[in-house]
Amino acid sequence: MENEAMFLAILSEELVPAMGCTEPIALAYAAARARELLTHEPTEILARCSGNIIKNVRCVAIPNSDGMTGIEAAVLLGALGGDSHRGMEVLESVTVTARNKTRALLEAHACRVEYLPSDIPLHFILELSDGADTVSVEVQHAHMNVTSITKNGEEIYHTSEQGENTAVGRM
Repeated sequence: MENEAMFLAILSEELVPAMGCTEPIALAYAAARARELLTHEPTEILARCSGNIIKNVRCVAIPNSDGMTGIEAAVLLGALGGDSHRGMEVLESVTVTARNKTRALLEAHACRVEYLPSDIPLHFILELSDGADTVSVEVQHAHMNVTSITKNGEEIYHTSEQGENTAVGRM
């Protein structure tokens, strides 16, 4: 019976409903988390991603985006229309307005992607700026494992690198 309980606990942790491919959804989730701490919508975003994230998201269609693909689209759509409270279904309630804003910022190259040298396959840091504030969110090991959040250079949340596949540290 103890093994059964452990098996069910593992399944519960690993079987999280997700909308689409999990890596772009993880990016959208982290962007939505960062956006919650900004005063205004972001005008500039830097996405530093491990090689595995870049490989897995580069050409993937983003759910609820009307056909947009890639890291930039996932991050911008999450920041402009995502709801982090929905977890891995963060893009479920994206509006036409958010899609249009995302397209405009994609055309303006408002989101840059850089390679993050990391031995951790699932590792990325998003930095969103609205001109007045800058928020950075780091995710490691698991899709919703936010390990640190900083605002204007001040760390406001931090946890160990290894985390569960659940939303952590709700502020």
